[in-house]
Amino acid sequence: MRTVPGVMLEMTVFLEYIQFVLAPQMITGLSLGVAVVLVALGLTIIFGLLDVINMAHGEFYAVGAYLRAGARCLRHQLLAAAHHRAAGDDPDRLCGGARG
Repeated sequence: MRTVPGVMLEMTVFLEYIQFVLAPQMITGLSLGVAVVLVALGLTIIFGLLDVINMAHGEFYAVGAYLRAGARCLRHQLLAAAHHRAAGDDPDRLCGGARG
């Protein structure tokens, strides 16, 4: 069996594109789509049963988004602090001066 180097390189680039570009975009799109569907189903069920538009439904969704963003920010700060502590960095130097 004979292989052509250019064809193998193109196949590798294509597979990397699928793995690192298309797959994450599909996962992100599906997760966002599921979130939107859940909000829409909740609004539909509330409106169908009570004949009232529940404006708090969107607020709960927004609160959840803010909590998730805050948790992600806190996680990154904790990981950065642990990394600097493990590297032996001086906290005074990292904070821009002496404490106190």
